[in-house]
Amino acid sequence: MSLYEELPAYAEVPAVLGQLKEHGLQTAILSNGTERMLGSAVRSAKIGELLDHLISVDELAIYKTHPAVYRLAVDELALSPDRICFTPSNAWDV
Repeated sequence: MSLYEELPAYAEVPAVLGQLKEHGLQTAILSNGTERMLGSAVRSAKIGELLDHLISVDELAIYKTHPAVYRLAVDELALSPDRICFTPSNAWDV
């Protein structure tokens, strides 16, 4: 599990996040990981300055694909679900 704290970002991630922010869009990670794991992974990947929100399931103690997890993003971003684009990095999140 500790390897999740040191995962590098895919090569295209910094540029894509930068472009989204240049267009005035909010950026976030919604993760099944703990807050500590998520923070460490973002620091390790060197993408923290490109993210507006780090959202962990810690407070719910349930995991994706439970609908309440996705509600966390709706609440944190203060957007309706149809205004959020979720781009998963794992096939099971699709």
